Amino acid sequence: MAALSNVRRVIDDIDRELIRLLAQRQRLVEKAGRLKPKGDKATVQASNRVAQVIANRRKQALELGLSPDVVESV
Repeated sequence: MAALSNVRRVIDDIDRELIRLLAQRQRLVEKAGRLKPKGDKATVQASNRVAQVIANRRKQALELGLSPDVVESV
């Protein structure tokens, strides 16, 4: 059972790190939003950038054996 508790502890550590990184990412996304020009709808929406990021992250997920849907939901 010690091995199981060790694995669970490592999973908990990874979860904490993921949450910390997601919070950092959210702050940066919010900062990017504040830096965008106000009135330029194309820049604010940046649909090409969003599509590119999603495609790249889905590809990375596949390469690492992770569900692309999980990555896209983040």
